[in-house]
Amino acid sequence: MSELDLNNIKFFMQASKEQLREWYEQASDADLIYAAGLLDQYASYIQFEAREQRINAAIDRMPVMLEAQAVIAAFRA
Repeated sequence: MSELDLNNIKFFMQASKEQLREWYEQASDADLIYAAGLLDQYASYIQFEAREQRINAAIDRMPVMLEAQAVIAAFRA
């Protein structure tokens, strides 16, 4: 994503209802298509980040089994 895309996402996320209404009233069909695609990309990014955080949290909750790691290391050697 370009810096312009990131700035546009920031605008959509922080704009008031009135600002969004003003933008919508002057937006072309191409602007609307661009905005929808941009927000879809951002939603996918947020879903990816949330999934990654859930995985990392699950890994952090897993016990460390030093004995099992030592046995596995011995077989690898």
